[in-house]
Amino acid sequence: MSRAGSTRYVLLAFEGPDLYSRVGGLASRVNGLAPALAQRGYETTLDFVGDPTSSEEEQWEGVTLHRLLQPLSEHYPGHAYDGEEEKIRALEITWPKRMLDQFLIPAKAEDGHVVILAEDWQTVPAVIALSDLAWAQGLRNHMTLLWNANNPFGFHRIDWPRLNFVANLTTVSRWMKHLMWPLGVNPVVMPNGLADEAFRMISPRRSLALKQALPCDLLLVKIGRYDPDKRWEMAIRSLAAARAIGMNARLIARGGHESYRDRLRSLAQELGLTWAVVAYDSAWPESLETVTETIIEVENFLPVDEVQVLYQTADAVLANSGREPFGLVGLEVMAAGGLAVIGTTGEDYGRAYGNAVVSETDDPQEIVHHLRAIAETGYQERIRREGQRTAENYRWSTLMPMFESYVDYFRQGTK
Repeated sequence: MSRAGSTRYVLLAFEGPDLYSRVGGLASRVNGLAPALAQRGYETTLDFVGDPTSSEEEQWEGVTLHRLLQPLSEHYPGHAYDGEEEKIRALEITWPKRMLDQFLIPAKAEDGHVVILAEDWQTVPAVIALSDLAWAQGLRNHMTLLWNANNPFGFHRIDWPRLNFVANLTTVSRWMKHLMWPLGVNPVVMPNGLADEAFRMISPRRSLALKQALPCDLLLVKIGRYDPDKRWEMAIRSLAAARAIGMNARLIARGGHESYRDRLRSLAQELGLTWAVVAYDSAWPESLETVTETIIEVENFLPVDEVQVLYQTADAVLANSGREPFGLVGLEVMAAGGLAVIGTTGEDYGRAYGNAVVSETDDPQEIVHHLRAIAETGYQERIRREGQRTAENYRWSTLMPMFESYVDYFRQGTK
């Protein structure tokens, strides 16, 4: 199926490998997908809204990184979505011409083909503009255009009939597919995958050091932006419920800078829980030995390997959400050998008491009930092992034949 010799891939996303661009799950997706394509022999470029202080273009993991809109990002140093509206307009104006000059015109000269995969609602105006420009220049048949929905954010701003006309639509789970049906579109489900680093073996000594720094009966971990959809309140109430029945339970939290955090701190105080804000540093995890609070919020960036230590060490990782398009964190927990607590929306891979704890309700007592039941029956290790086996099925290298097959299918059409 592969046509690596004559096919180039360009991925377009606001997020990417830079710290400036690692805002959510989209970064994990494209940071895994782009190198996986390169490993298959495709010349691959990742266009993303990158760090304005880094070079415009460089090589990374066999991929050409191209940082878009850097002059604009200099005025918005917070993160990739800082100044979002201006960046969307600038992308629509500048990116289609870049595609023509750098990829489509050379593809026509070389009788090659360019597969372009754009991510999420912010890229839609640029995708439509590119299609129109390519048709006007007689270059449209030298590219296959895909647009992927990672979540329902911004759906109300999309011209669905027009986008559906110019691009092949994909999404990451059956739940997302069903969510999009009422919009008059029928996307192909092409699930997220995991990079090989998600399966990195972590030294047991690191896990032991964390346990010694934070001795307790039940260590919980939750990582995700501070948003009601992520069920942070349920997590905090579950922590309080566990402590109410005599368990010495603690929570390590890593969120964002969203204002919802203030509501969560007030809730914790109401429930009699204490909250400490700590920084990851060179003394980690020994620096945690002096922290006595119930909730420990890590305020700065945690390296991937340290996150994996947390996943592996915790008695449970609360990756449960009320509305989860895919549940990439839950899958990452499984890959690291952790015990994931997930929800029931986009987490197609989850099996209750098989490879994860599946939270069916918004009742905080449910989580405590399942964790106690699993501990009493000794199922923890079995669930962790099955979780790792499940995660193996979602390696990008495992998913690549399916991905390539669908791209070939799309190439037979006209989009």
